[in-house]
Amino acid sequence: MTFHEQLRERERQWRLYHEWEEQNPPPDRPLEAIMAALSAIWRRLPADVRSTDPDPQKLGLKKLRETLSRLSCCQ
Repeated sequence: MTFHEQLRERERQWRLYHEWEEQNPPPDRPLEAIMAALSAIWRRLPADVRSTDPDPQKLGLKKLRETLSRLSCCQ
């Protein structure tokens, strides 16, 4: 499969996803229920995962900012 064909396939998949999303809106949930679910997920994570920052030097943010600055200077 060529790169162009891969792009077309990915675009088709996104189009189908957006069509599905329009037909299946998320249910209305109170903020308390959402926060309770996130809290339950957080508590199920192992302690070492909760206490470790996967990007202690925030390199991902640094790369994002560098990329955005390059893009903004070229517009």
